[in-house]
Parts: sequence; structure tokens; C-alpha cells
Amino acid sequence: MRWPWSRPPTGPTPADEALQKSAEQLEEALERSHPTDRRQYLEEFAQRMREMRERNHLAEAVERALREGR
Repeated sequence: MRWPWSRPPTGPTPADEALQKSAEQLEEALERSHPTDRRQYLEEFAQRMREMRERNHLAEAVERALREGR
């Protein structure tokens, strides 16, 4: 008697199929999205990065001033 689980799968598993389907759905959604949506997202992302960089520079300046005793 052979155990059914000892044989390697011969085709894609349900998990493989689900991953493939989700990748296809993502591609379709990106194709349907308007280019300005992506541009707006990238602009907002860039603005958030600039704000974080400014806060980091301010924090570094405060830290330097405290170390120098000003």
C-alpha cells in the first residue's frame, strides 16, 4: 500500500494558484488605475520623506547643541 502524501505534487497547489491569481489581480488594478493617482501617491510619499528628513536634521542639530553645551 502506498501512502498518498508520499508522492510529490504533480501540478500547482491551491496556494500557488492563489498567489498567481492575486498577482494577476494586482497587475490588472495597476493597469486600470489612472496615472495621476500614482503621481499623486509618489508626490505625497516624497513630501513625507522630506518632512522626515527635516525632522532628523533638526534632531541632529539639537543633539549637537546639547553635546556642545549651548
